[in-house]
Amino acid sequence: MKKLVLYLADLVNPKDNADFNPKLPIARELVRHIMKKITFEILLLIYSNFLFSQSKVEKLILTKDSDTIYWNKYKNELITKYNFEDISSKKDEIVFKFWSFGTCIEITKNDTLINGNLTYFVDEVDEFSKKHFKKTFNLKGETAKEIINLIEKTEINKIPSDKFIKGWQHGFDGIEYIFEYKTKTEYSFKNYWSPNSHENLEKAKRIQKFVDEIYRICDSENLSKQFSKEIPFRSYSYNGGSMVVSKIMTQEEYRKYKKEKRKSKRQNK
Repeated sequence: MKKLVLYLADLVNPKDNADFNPKLPIARELVRHIMKKITFEILLLIYSNFLFSQSKVEKLILTKDSDTIYWNKYKNELITKYNFEDISSKKDEIVFKFWSFGTCIEITKNDTLINGNLTYFVDEVDEFSKKHFKKTFNLKGETAKEIINLIEKTEINKIPSDKFIKGWQHGFDGIEYIFEYKTKTEYSFKNYWSPNSHENLEKAKRIQKFVDEIYRICDSENLSKQFSKEIPFRSYSYNGGSMVVSKIMTQEEYRKYKKEKRKSKRQNK
């Protein structure tokens, strides 16, 4: 084989002192044709592997107990608005996402490596501008691991979305919780409206207990206070909600604030 390769190479690039052979031009053309064919087949193989890998991603199965009719659109709007990474683009073995009221908790697992983060996000409420602000807190490894253990222990992913649970009612007020869970082959999207308002339902109590526990593990109370101190807005809401939070200002602080806002508005024109 080695001799054949050397021979073919010599045909394509003969030595300067080689004796002329009238068959050489034909042989060289034949070698070039063979090399082009080999190159084409290699590229075709690479492209085929790419298509195969793409098809494997497309085979991700949505679980039958998921409900994407309304809240999936809402979640996608949050991703676009606050520049979150969509769970479908992640290559981790396991990805869990929890959404609620200006909060997103994400946990990823790859073999023994477990990571997580908690993100808060708000909208400015102001007559001059409509900005957004978010901050992500990386969770410690042991914290992320504790959440994974909580997911596995409670088997929370086995509880179907609330529309499949008999007796679960919906309303206009209250809190909506969204759970996303993705493996290499499956994806689930489930939502639960105000489980604390359904104390007569065992599954609702399990969901509420899980939510309370995940907030506790993340130390959400202290992190939310830290986030609130860093919010650069005088007034803000959680994703355009009806509840508006305003910081207390003295008259002098408020006049200065309004002056800066007017200046900012003129500069942005």
